Amino acid sequence: MKKKLSLFLIILTISVLAAAKAAAISADVIKTTADYLKTAVPSPAVSSIGGEWAVIGLVRSESADRLYVDAYLKNALDYIKSKDGVLHSRKYTEYSRVVLALTACGKNPADFYGYDLVSPLFDFDKVCFQGINGAVWALIALDGGNYGNSEITDKYISYILNLEKKDGGWSLSESEAEPDADVTAMVLTAFSRHLDKKAVNEAVKRALDVLSNIQCESGGYESYGVESSESASQVLAALSALKIPYTDERFTKNGKNTVDAILSYMQKDGSFAHEKKSDLMATEQCFYALVAAKRSEDGKTSLFDMSDVKKSGIISVPPVKYQSKTFDDITKNKYCTSIEALACRGIINGMSETVFDPESCMTRAQFATIVVRALGLEFKKTRDFSDVSASSWYYSYVCTASSYGIINGVSDTEFDPESFISREQALVMIQRAAKLCGLLSGGSFDVLSAYKDARAISDWAKEGVAFCINSGIFAPEGGEIKPDESIKRAEIADVIFKLLKGAKLI
Repeated sequence: MKKKLSLFLIILTISVLAAAKAAAISADVIKTTADYLKTAVPSPAVSSIGGEWAVIGLVRSESADRLYVDAYLKNALDYIKSKDGVLHSRKYTEYSRVVLALTACGKNPADFYGYDLVSPLFDFDKVCFQGINGAVWALIALDGGNYGNSEITDKYISYILNLEKKDGGWSLSESEAEPDADVTAMVLTAFSRHLDKKAVNEAVKRALDVLSNIQCESGGYESYGVESSESASQVLAALSALKIPYTDERFTKNGKNTVDAILSYMQKDGSFAHEKKSDLMATEQCFYALVAAKRSEDGKTSLFDMSDVKKSGIISVPPVKYQSKTFDDITKNKYCTSIEALACRGIINGMSETVFDPESCMTRAQFATIVVRALGLEFKKTRDFSDVSASSWYYSYVCTASSYGIINGVSDTEFDPESFISREQALVMIQRAAKLCGLLSGGSFDVLSAYKDARAISDWAKEGVAFCINSGIFAPEGGEIKPDESIKRAEIADVIFKLLKGAKLI
């Protein structure tokens, strides 16, 4: 009897393990669809299709590289600038979607290059102009990066609870008597972070019963009489947010669950159909739902709980954009390696595609621009200079460099952007940039005594010049520092390259 029981347990264990293995979401599925999306949406922008949903799925599945993320961030900034920070006057889900994507990318949407995209979500009346959809996604977005407070989240929760249908669940319109699978699932996702509240917990239980009862025999869901991949995706995302396995018997019909239903819509190229034909919106939603379920399986935070996201620091050196970038006139230049290293990252440009002009000088505005690019500093403005017009190409760079303390004006009101930058001015700015990079800026001034023109160094510049020499960022030649001499483009590339290397940023 014991032997039979033991054999039964072994067979049962093997069966359970086999079932669990079969149920697990394949990494190949994630990769295939991720590859498809990166091809279908090569340059994601602010958009409900071909935008944030693709970015969120790719970033949260660790399928997006730095170049892809940077492409979205650039496009998003360009769009936000063009709208002067106002994404929409009535459709506030635009803010919610962008806030979630920026948070996933490690950016602060409350100060994205000077634009606050979080504050609009605190405007309860405008958010709820869209009805339940506006409130649900505002709650998800605020929770995603812990941007909200109890006052605003409680208002949204109360608003949503008051729209619950008689027997549980929610729909898009108050006039509809029956709950809708999509909307109910979205509410569950929003409520997943608030289960400690009794009213929320009870409403979630009723909604889960509703979703269990209306599930189709295919394992999927209908919305307004049409069974589609998107409806199944919203339910899968909700179950994952609630940490409910998609294999839960309550959500398995005829031996099929939501993942089975979603995968039945998958096409050979990795895309997904809405009903029968490949559809980008369906692909993005199916993908992020599968990513949500995979994250739940792997014990990670839920798709929209971005407390695990590593926030971008102040310094964010640009990644390599060109595997090989050089210029015809630097092949024999001693600073060739430094110039190429910066050019490959888009930090410094040539005078043309083939000419760098290493011996020409650089203006103060140009130097400020290159330093800001090198450190990847986000736009910030704390002051204006009377001689730096808002319409000038270097305006944002000068403002940013000034705001981070890298540059000062030649007076309280003027920057003198077009004059050539001297060597001592450049080295002082490099020292200030080094502080932002975490390098200690101390060191003895004794090193200056080795140079015959040390007395020509301005008192305000001695610390910066000494630091750059002591740290190996700057190596004077011929026993002279030449502090007043205009610094050449090639030498500028070299000191910035050595700064980034010394700070171990490249």
